[in-house]
Amino acid sequence: YYFRAAPGERRIIWGGRVGRIANNTSPRAFRHLARDMLRVFPDLADVPVTHAWDGMIGYTYDEVPHLGRTSAGLHYALGYCGTGVSRATYFGHKIALQIIGASEGRTAFDELVFPAVPFHPIAKHAVPVVETWYRFRDATKI
Repeated sequence: YYFRAAPGERRIIWGGRVGRIANNTSPRAFRHLARDMLRVFPDLADVPVTHAWDGMIGYTYDEVPHLGRTSAGLHYALGYCGTGVSRATYFGHKIALQIIGASEGRTAFDELVFPAVPFHPIAKHAVPVVETWYRFRDATKI
């Protein structure tokens, strides 16, 4: 889970995984997140949830962001691995500098090779099993 106080407001911004719920924008997915939030903050049980949104997180196999440019000239910054909010503005600025040819646009994440994902075909089925196992372990720790 990830959360923080909303700046200047009496709100908390809460995020987490909904697992493999078929439609991540469904009321079921949002109830899942709300239930998890109440496990962490049980005192919020009577406080209404007023907003909900969703999105996908881009993970690269090496868990490292990648910046670069395709052979067609398209610049990209991707694979924030769950840290997009903090990195996207910085990398967007760096990409803009690269587009105008400024040397300050270079980063340690430029033109990294994308490693292959071994066993990728089974990942769709294996990841939910691993996630469930770790949720069980977390729930049973004393």
